[in-house]
Amino acid sequence: ATGVYNAANTLDDYEEGDWTPTVTSAAGTVTLDNATGSFYTKIGRTVQVLARFGITTDASVGTSDITIGGLPYAVTTTGSGNLVGSNYSAADFGVGGAHGHVSLSTSSISHTVRTVDISSRAVTFYWIYYAVYTTS
Repeated sequence: ATGVYNAANTLDDYEEGDWTPTVTSAAGTVTLDNATGSFYTKIGRTVQVLARFGITTDASVGTSDITIGGLPYAVTTTGSGNLVGSNYSAADFGVGGAHGHVSLSTSSISHTVRTVDISSRAVTFYWIYYAVYTTS
C-alpha cells in the first residue's frame, strides 16, 4: 500500500572505500606502477569497482590474458567488466572491444581475447577498468 513503511526494504548495507588491484599476466611479467584512485562501492550484495592503474611489461606478455585481482569482496555470482579508458583504443583489446569477466572461481577480473600486443611497455600503459559483481 502507498505510504506504508516496510523495514525489509531499507538500505542497511552501504560501504565505499579504496582498494589496490593486482595485475598479472598468463605469460610474462606485469609490474603495477600506480593504482592510485581505485575505489569500490558496495550496496547490499552488489559491488562496483573502479580500478585505475599503470603497468609496464616484459617482452613475453604479448596478447596473453590479463588478470586483475585483489577485489575488495569475494565473488559469489559471476559479473562483467569493461575497460573504460586506456592509452589505446578499446577495439585494440579483443573481439567486441575491451570486456572482462568477473570470475567466480578466482574472485578476479579476467581480461581475455586481447589482440593488441603489450609486450615491452617501458612507458606506463594506463587502464581504467569498471566492473560489477555480487558478493555474499
